[in-house]
Amino acid sequence: MFYGRFLVKLYKKLSLLLVFLVFLSVNAYAQNIALPNFTPIAEKVLPAVVNISTTQVVKGSVNPFGEMFSNSPFSDFFKHFFQGYTRNYKAHFLGSGFIISSDGYILTNYHTVKQATDINVTLNTNEIYKAKIVGYDPEVDIALLKINPKRPLPTLQMGDSSKMEIGQWVLAVGNPFGLSGTVTSGIISAKGRVIGKGPFDHFIQTDAAINPGNSGGPLVNMDGKVIGMNTAIIASGQGIGFAIPSNTIKEELPYLMKGEVPKRGWLGVGIQMLTPEVADLLKLKSLNGAIVNEVFKNSPAAKAGIEPGDVIVSMNGKSIYAPDLPYDIAFTKPGTKVVLGIIRNEKEITKTVILGERPQKESQQKLETIQPSTQSSSFSTPYGFSVAAINPNLAKIYNLKEHTGVVITSVDPNSFAALAGIKPGDVVVKLDNKNVYSIDQFKNILKQKPNENVISMLLKRGESTLFVTIQKS
Repeated sequence: MFYGRFLVKLYKKLSLLLVFLVFLSVNAYAQNIALPNFTPIAEKVLPAVVNISTTQVVKGSVNPFGEMFSNSPFSDFFKHFFQGYTRNYKAHFLGSGFIISSDGYILTNYHTVKQATDINVTLNTNEIYKAKIVGYDPEVDIALLKINPKRPLPTLQMGDSSKMEIGQWVLAVGNPFGLSGTVTSGIISAKGRVIGKGPFDHFIQTDAAINPGNSGGPLVNMDGKVIGMNTAIIASGQGIGFAIPSNTIKEELPYLMKGEVPKRGWLGVGIQMLTPEVADLLKLKSLNGAIVNEVFKNSPAAKAGIEPGDVIVSMNGKSIYAPDLPYDIAFTKPGTKVVLGIIRNEKEITKTVILGERPQKESQQKLETIQPSTQSSSFSTPYGFSVAAINPNLAKIYNLKEHTGVVITSVDPNSFAALAGIKPGDVVVKLDNKNVYSIDQFKNILKQKPNENVISMLLKRGESTLFVTIQKS
């Protein structure tokens, strides 16, 4: 009996030992699979990453007494008395960059060197060189610098950002907070992000730590090739950083090398994103596409017959998403023919457009869509707002350039119209995708509406236009 109990205890102990050993081996195996060896990549990349220190002249308010009276009864007096007293002073900023040619060409963010009076580049070897700006593009936030090194420098090769997939490993390299040679790892979290930083946002999102001072540093793949330039963080978000795709940088480089402003394609439209409500109203099968809310005068779009209210759903046969359209158009060469798939009045059509060259101030070239009208009445709709024919008095009240047409005169604050953001003074350009020239026409379109619970309108507000959908209140 004793021998039997001994065997049972021994069996239990051996079982526990076996389970423990299996756990250790599985855990070690999982770690070996999940984490690549970053050391060879870091050793390859770090020698070509530089620290950029700039001096800028900035203007600021000055209190000649410093903190002397900060806690005294006179603090408010001195603050008020000297609040208009300003002076120029020098400020120093830090950033990162990476070498792309052995003779000293360096890429960084434009905002890192913007308005700099002095630029110093510190190499990985602690050598310091003066740098000059060869070319820059504020809209994409890229600058090209040049130093004159005493020897050939190590360089980084540009990769293909379009081949990067969500979930793939990347390394962010730079000098956050002035700490040179810092490497952080993460994955590609998303592609084509629009964060409102510029007109052509198309960022790579990563959770690799990007901090102040990382700007201009490279984001590299597991081959050590640059697939992005670290450029932005969200202050309120942890683990959210953004990089300019390498393919965008490669498009810019030929212009920057020559010190030229990049020539970009121009369609000449203003667009809005599709919402589920608008897509349902227009009987669209998906949210892919961009609503055209304005067409600029004499633009390629106007010449091709594109109209406000059209929904652009494809470009050269490829389905398009609203945030991608400005980027895709801008980085297509002027003079290129593109075929746009458009939905108009529930029918799909195509328009061939020859892209122009993007002007500096396209917002000043708006296409007038309001036509003459002889009506002079008003109408209260069941959707929580009222309209009236534009007359000289209303034109003066609402500061309208138009002297004919239909204008919104009041909005119920508790209505869906108010929720949709329409305001008194908005001019009605289209109702349910039909041009509106008069109150009678507005009423007739409303009467013919098959779905009386929801309407869509194209409105003009000042120099802007917007597309809205409104439910019956």
